Amino acid sequence: MAHSTARSPLRGYRPPNGAGISVDGTLATPAQASLTFVTLEYGGSTVRFGAQVYADHASLSIDHSQVRSSAGSGLYLTFNTHFDVRNTSFTNNGLDAIRINTPRVDLLMTGLSASGNGADVVHIEGPTSWPGQRHWTSPGISTWSMVGWVICQVIHLPSTLAAS
Repeated sequence: MAHSTARSPLRGYRPPNGAGISVDGTLATPAQASLTFVTLEYGGSTVRFGAQVYADHASLSIDHSQVRSSAGSGLYLTFNTHFDVRNTSFTNNGLDAIRINTPRVDLLMTGLSASGNGADVVHIEGPTSWPGQRHWTSPGISTWSMVGWVICQVIHLPSTLAAS
């Protein structure tokens, strides 16, 4: 396990194969990762699911971090991933700031920022169906892209957010 602090952040590197960090588990045994005060850079690839951080069958927490300069998206999360991303910036990533494929759990995001990415958006790919209501009160990224069909009773977005 890697530890970091605000004074001594952990810095990512470009792996030889060009991939970013992969947090993969199984349905029976989800992977767990907690990244705090880290700088993740130069990973990912330009394929749709290529990202600085890719998570599937996982529980992922990112706080007070920077995700930048990925060839692909900053984050790519699957429907099997529970995540909580806070106080994190996404800059200069080749695709989206965050791409979520068929989410089935609430999206816990607070205090995020995005600039200089291929698209400064949270991109949600369907098909997906969320039971109940969803509340995204202060995610920080102001543009959302929803592709495919997304079914939910009610999605509450702050008045500053625009869905595209």
